[in-house]
Amino acid sequence: MTIWFNGEEIEVVHVPSGHTDGDAIVYFKGANVVHMGDQFFNGMFPFIDLNSGGDLAGYVKNVADTVARIPADARSSPGTVGSPPSRTSRRFTPCSRRPRTT
Repeated sequence: MTIWFNGEEIEVVHVPSGHTDGDAIVYFKGANVVHMGDQFFNGMFPFIDLNSGGDLAGYVKNVADTVARIPADARSSPGTVGSPPSRTSRRFTPCSRRPRTT
């Protein structure tokens, strides 16, 4: 869904079965900022709320899809933990790869 506020185009995308089944990513296009809500845990392991429809595979897919979709120079904002440095969302890329097995 796209909305406009004070001349700013804002894209809101529901991302299913990640942290919960009710999460959304919000991209402020003019400001080039993406708010990832609880799809971005800064400085801690992500919490996947299985009782609320969360799913680890869905979380990884949501993050990978978001990183692939936003501009490389976009700034990102986590849901509830601190403020990240610029371009922090690119750190998620390894999350989308398969874990190594021994």
